[in-house]
Amino acid sequence: SGHSYFLPERFPMHQDKERLKKLLQHFQTQSKKVKYPKGESLPGLSWARGSMDWHDLYSLPHDDDLAADPRVGTAKKLFDISLGVPIMDKQGHVKAVLMMYRSGNSKGLRPNENVKRIDTPPFQDMANKSGQFLDIVMQMNEMRSNWKSKVNGTLEEKMEHDDDDDEIAVTNANRKLARFHKYLEKYKGEQTEAPPGHGPRYVGWSFLGTFLSVICVAGIDNYFQQESYRDSTLFALIASFGAVGVMCFAAPTSPLVQPRNVLGGHIISVMVAILLDYLIHDDYFPVIPQWLGNALGPAIATFLMCWTGLVHPPASACVIIYLSGDDQVKNVHWLFLVVPVILDCVIMLMLAVVINNMSRTRHYPLYW
Repeated sequence: SGHSYFLPERFPMHQDKERLKKLLQHFQTQSKKVKYPKGESLPGLSWARGSMDWHDLYSLPHDDDLAADPRVGTAKKLFDISLGVPIMDKQGHVKAVLMMYRSGNSKGLRPNENVKRIDTPPFQDMANKSGQFLDIVMQMNEMRSNWKSKVNGTLEEKMEHDDDDDEIAVTNANRKLARFHKYLEKYKGEQTEAPPGHGPRYVGWSFLGTFLSVICVAGIDNYFQQESYRDSTLFALIASFGAVGVMCFAAPTSPLVQPRNVLGGHIISVMVAILLDYLIHDDYFPVIPQWLGNALGPAIATFLMCWTGLVHPPASACVIIYLSGDDQVKNVHWLFLVVPVILDCVIMLMLAVVINNMSRTRHYPLYW
């Protein structure tokens, strides 16, 4: 809904008072304009999990998908902790998400200890019982919107009868121009600051993790050069896993790089590629041209990944790698799903868990 409640005594403004005041107003304005689907940004993640979801905003990478949200970018300048609390009805359906933020100037317990303090049955009961009133509020809002639409519809109908055809045409043209102007306004962006680069510690861990994960895959690939399958040399290194390494170690808090997304997204994408190849390759049922299949494969894989909630961008690259690959790639056929794809996923994920958690400011995975 975008409604908010603010505790001034918890938010000291003795320093940069005007700047903090403008940031707070900007944050509240953004909250009223934005809507989040299930699974996206801070409210969407709490909605999807159906449980309390907290984030340490200070350690959130600037190039993470969460930090790319303009509202989260503003929150990082104001707060240090965010906590999403889903409010449910009696059937366990999420009706709303209550977002709470802690001032960056607060001094107190660590975030995980704060969460433990409020993660108690009385607090959950209070949040869930408040969901019983949401049905009434939603019905009232729906009645109000229906009433407004009926009133507006009646007024518009009366105006249409009163105006001649030329005036109606002008009105429709103005509406289309206003709609097009609103579309062009989106090109300006959200007028937020671009995120700065990371510090030496973060960059160092990202370099180390990417280097070690890719070199492990490259070493296995070098060993496989001596092995063959169906008169083709086995291989383990494919280009898309360079991007997987970057995401695992440069943006470990991104929902797109959690283990279920990495493994599930690749399995979906490679299965789509192999099955679609039956309709492209001359040895099977060539009813789709190669150029069309190269575009259709990633599109189908993206559709299925979005549908299942297992979106992982580098997995879509595997579709093109297989469909446009030479005989060395296609001769391994269904083995391509196991070696190199699943093998590389397992190696990358194992190293991501070990290396990321060696850093004091990193935590991987967020969920399995």
